[in-house]
Amino acid sequence: GIQNHANACYIAGVLQALVHCPPIASLLVAAHVASQARSKLTGDGKTPTASVPLAAQLGEWVLRYWASSTVAAVPLPPCFSGGAVRLGGGVAADGVRQEDAGEFLQSLLKAVDASLVAVGVKSPTTAAGANSKQSVPPPAAARGATTASGTERGWLTVGKGKEKLTVRTDGAGAAGNDADAAVAANLPPLAGQVLQGTLRVNTKNAKGTARGVTAVVVEPFVTIAVPVSAPNRTSPGSPPTVADCLTAALAKESVDGGDGRDIRRNALFGTMPSVLIVQLSRWAVTREGDVVKLSNRVQLAPTLTVPKALIHGAAAGAEYKLQSVVCHRGDMPGSGHYVTYVVNGTTVAAPAPGGSGRDATIAIANDSRVQRAPLTQGLCEAENDSPYLLLYSR
Repeated sequence: GIQNHANACYIAGVLQALVHCPPIASLLVAAHVASQARSKLTGDGKTPTASVPLAAQLGEWVLRYWASSTVAAVPLPPCFSGGAVRLGGGVAADGVRQEDAGEFLQSLLKAVDASLVAVGVKSPTTAAGANSKQSVPPPAAARGATTASGTERGWLTVGKGKEKLTVRTDGAGAAGNDADAAVAANLPPLAGQVLQGTLRVNTKNAKGTARGVTAVVVEPFVTIAVPVSAPNRTSPGSPPTVADCLTAALAKESVDGGDGRDIRRNALFGTMPSVLIVQLSRWAVTREGDVVKLSNRVQLAPTLTVPKALIHGAAAGAEYKLQSVVCHRGDMPGSGHYVTYVVNGTTVAAPAPGGSGRDATIAIANDSRVQRAPLTQGLCEAENDSPYLLLYSR
């Protein structure tokens, strides 16, 4: 377990999820090793903590976590005590006041990304840059993304015949006909190593494009937010699965453009990340401006298949294993309590002689207290736990 002081359960919950997600934990440890190799030691043979990048500090903490006794709880990383770390977006990381775990996770990952540069961890390069072709300017009606010098930026036309698409690679520049690779080649270290997912947002009949022309914006994502009120596609009336929620999040929608155009929009995954972080949208704002929690149940399973219909050009769906789940207990984002379910891709064992076949277990990490629970089809149902952040890996 992890020791919680004051209101740091959101920190403990997120760290439990990250330390039990092998690709992320391994990258943090690699940052620690790289930092030690690159740092200049002081006279007593120790590196001043203040000069150690955040990713390296977390990597050292990961090693201490796994080296600790199975009984004793480990303290939070030193960087999260006394306000030593300030994250962007106004999110605190000192546990003085309760924070939203989703906002904390996103801010933490951005801060880790920035610190990885300091220890020399770089994004993996792709072959797309070496094989790139000169981009083709879009139709005149679809132009408009310009640099300070007035030249068109990052647009290219792909496809054949009537199915041509006008593609903007979100400032990353054009890399032949592979816009996803162009974006992936420019991702920061953490995103490039384990979170290298891209979304292709398709908008048709938008202002600035010719009628019938589809503008495609390719952009990277760290987490993907999905609605908890999605319908179950295979069993109407039952709670949705995570795949149902993903389908609803990327579904086609139509809005009035205000100029006589019916704007249609949908999204597809361009490239699938090694680690897929799904955030279940639990908070809504009423007409009166009050924030309320949506306690809709979502069916979780140890494995997830992202339907191939949601992946651009895919011949098959993408398979993932559930590693950890951060759950929220309570009614408000600024209060309540966070716990983490550690699944690590656990699957139901085959029935043993005289057994029920449901002997597999998962761990529930509630700050310093960790207990085992039987794996059931309805994960995260103890004490009305609401699954909030889901970490999957391939």
